[in-house]
Amino acid sequence: MSDKLSWSHYCEIIWFDEDKLFYYIKVIEQYNLSIRELKNKMKNKEYERLPKDTKNNLIISNESKIKDYIKNPIIIKNSSNYEDMSEKNL
Repeated sequence: MSDKLSWSHYCEIIWFDEDKLFYYIKVIEQYNLSIRELKNKMKNKEYERLPKDTKNNLIISNESKIKDYIKNPIIIKNSSNYEDMSEKNL
């Protein structure tokens, strides 16, 4: 574990699975996030929205590209179990 994280950081991320935990540890270290900024990233589900390749690059410290961090702004919950989604359904 990192010595750059505070106890409060650990209290927020300790409940995550291993991959998600390491992702947020790297993000906190890289961007020197405060607790408030970390909570905001978790609330916005940053980990779930990024492509798997981007997450892996960050975890293993490979060089990332700008397009890796462009988020998909739309998350659609399909509560009606439609197989094909259209604008009308939305």
